[in-house]
Amino acid sequence: MNLNTIDYVVFDKMKKEMEKEVSIGNIILGYDNETLIGFMGEHLEGSMGLLYVLPEHRRKGYASSLEKHLIKMNLDQGFIPYGHVVEDNTASIELQKKLGFEQSKKLIRWMWK
Repeated sequence: MNLNTIDYVVFDKMKKEMEKEVSIGNIILGYDNETLIGFMGEHLEGSMGLLYVLPEHRRKGYASSLEKHLIKMNLDQGFIPYGHVVEDNTASIELQKKLGFEQSKKLIRWMWK
């Protein structure tokens, strides 16, 4: 089983759970016509994240569109949009810069105790 096959298996299993989260406003789904191409949502503490676009739909602007939509939703509700990105996730860091986010000078870590 290659990585793309795993992506589809995981994606299909997650689809029903995502649709439930969509109904309560925690996740937005992205479509190309009727094909689900990705999603983005919010973590429980309110940070934006969970951004995922299927491999064959990457580099087409979908991640940017999903995040712009979630940013607008946050601003419309009076919230300040923010997120946490793993230090070596250069694609996400570049996307955040492109969308006008400013990187914190301090490393922030959240841990469950």
